[in-house]
Amino acid sequence: MDPRIDLFIEKAAFLKQAGYTLIAVGLIFLTFLGMTPSVQAPWLGFYSYLLIAVGGIAVVLYKCTEALQYSRLKKRTAYCLECGWFGRGTDWYRYECCPECDSERVDLR
Repeated sequence: MDPRIDLFIEKAAFLKQAGYTLIAVGLIFLTFLGMTPSVQAPWLGFYSYLLIAVGGIAVVLYKCTEALQYSRLKKRTAYCLECGWFGRGTDWYRYECCPECDSERVDLR
């Protein structure tokens, strides 16, 4: 398998995880602000919405990189080094291994 593709997948997964984490933290802050009326901190509300916006941007950026990666994988051919299976890169990406023998030793060309 091409190490650049593997690294690209890991980087894109980080964007998704970071985005969902930021959205969750922003929602927790908003819930805290809404449930405690004695706390009046407009800066907390501002930062909550800012965290949600940055998290949303990170998730959208992840979706864009995933679409870019998928379009690059359409053009590549996957070849299994164990059983000799070959097919499109999108078939390999869907299963993350060889669809025939479940081997992880797949070369992308």
